[in-house]
Amino acid sequence: VTLPDPATGEETKIPLAPEKSAAENINLYYKKYRRYKKGIGRTEASIKEAEEREKRIAETVEQINSATTPEELERFAPEAAEPKPKKAKTARGEPGGYRKFTTALGHAVFVGKNGIQNDRLVKESNGNDLWFHIRDFPGSHVVLKTGGKKEVPFESIIETARIALKYSSRAKNGKGTVVYTAVRNVRKPKGAPPGKVLVTHEKTVSVKLD
Repeated sequence: VTLPDPATGEETKIPLAPEKSAAENINLYYKKYRRYKKGIGRTEASIKEAEEREKRIAETVEQINSATTPEELERFAPEAAEPKPKKAKTARGEPGGYRKFTTALGHAVFVGKNGIQNDRLVKESNGNDLWFHIRDFPGSHVVLKTGGKKEVPFESIIETARIALKYSSRAKNGKGTVVYTAVRNVRKPKGAPPGKVLVTHEKTVSVKLD
């Protein structure tokens, strides 16, 4: 049958099955159209998912290429390489298995050693603890234990920011800007790679290594 194309107005030939009636031919093409429409939707979703996965991989490759210390490269080790963490906590309920420091005023500071530990450190910390990270560059997640207090001496914040700078790709530079906020403002996006988080209500402080 020859019919005008609704989109262009041009004559279009449509092959029909001679053994089928007009109604049967129409029903056959309608079923093909529905399958085609569903297939387009699934294909578009797959393309979007592949593009997002490609973007995440590109970001990871860029972070690997910019890593300057073995600690930075450890962040990208496969999860299988990380032994299954036990619930390592001290008697006082502090998270274990991380680098630990103490500020001059006695605040405990914990530093993740890789992406998986970074995620675990945030998850195990109290919402009122303070989270630190070098801004715009790869680095360890650092948590300052506040003991539930809302106000923390700025001296301890500066000390913790220097620790975050030390365990980042900007350590060789000797200076950088560090972002910090309450742990409750740090969120792990669904499907994000280890160590990738979203942060709100952050503050910044510029520090130098001694």
